[in-house]
Amino acid sequence: MSRYCLKTIKSFGFTQKMIDQYLGQPTIVNNPHYKCAAPMKLWERDLVDKVREEKKDELEVNLAKRAKILEAKDKRKSAKRSLLGFYLENYSYKLNEYYACRLIEIAFKTGAISISVFESDDLTINSIAGYLADEEEARIRKEFAASDKVYTKVYPLIKDALKSSELVLECVKNIQNIIEDWEREEQQKAEKQKLERLRIKLIQQSFFEYIEQNFDSFFAYASINPNAIQEPGVNASKKKNKQLKRNVNYVWSRIQNYARSQNPNFANAPTIPNCGKFYQQISSYVNRVLQEKQEMIKSAKD
Repeated sequence: MSRYCLKTIKSFGFTQKMIDQYLGQPTIVNNPHYKCAAPMKLWERDLVDKVREEKKDELEVNLAKRAKILEAKDKRKSAKRSLLGFYLENYSYKLNEYYACRLIEIAFKTGAISISVFESDDLTINSIAGYLADEEEARIRKEFAASDKVYTKVYPLIKDALKSSELVLECVKNIQNIIEDWEREEQQKAEKQKLERLRIKLIQQSFFEYIEQNFDSFFAYASINPNAIQEPGVNASKKKNKQLKRNVNYVWSRIQNYARSQNPNFANAPTIPNCGKFYQQISSYVNRVLQEKQEMIKSAKD
């Protein structure tokens, strides 16, 4: 026995309420045309035809209402299209200077338009025009086209108008100047930092050479406090190495402080991080102090 699908039944004038009331639940079957499609809802033809005959007047009223709704919808769509056509024929775009500058600023700061874009005027204007055109396109779609796809015709017109706008070009030049100033400042800052690092390095090198020339004397008179040289609390090799490094750094800092006091030229010389060639001599001294401490502790116990 043949059956009607939902689409066919609605074309007869049935509403969902009438289907539920007079036809009841459908038979659900797999779609024979498309395996991935949703299952089909089917009603027995005899039942549908019987209800169509019984409810003929009600169905005709429903079809008339539906035709009226579709006609009104077509009129609204036609009016939208007509309005949009008039807009396109009389198109002119007045770009507010503040708004344009603001959009470009936002685009630049948010990365919508990158610094590299501004290396080429044509590329820049195209990018900005596209960015601004998106804003204008959205406005036109809302006011003139609604969901009608005809609005896409507006986009190239807006873009061309913006590309030829002197105001956009002026905005681009202003932004380019800002970027150039910023890059210049960054370059100058980097050069200053580079020179400062070089200056510090040269001072440290001279200071190191000065200590090297007088190392034995400075070591002898650096007021190194043996009590400041400490052993690690736990007998572990890693902690021993760490404590040894701290002790060496302490001695090295005392030597540098004494060296500064002996020469006004190095009074403000930056600290030299490690002692390099003097490390073995200082670590030998540190180990000797620690051995003496251990012997003193052992003697006190005895």
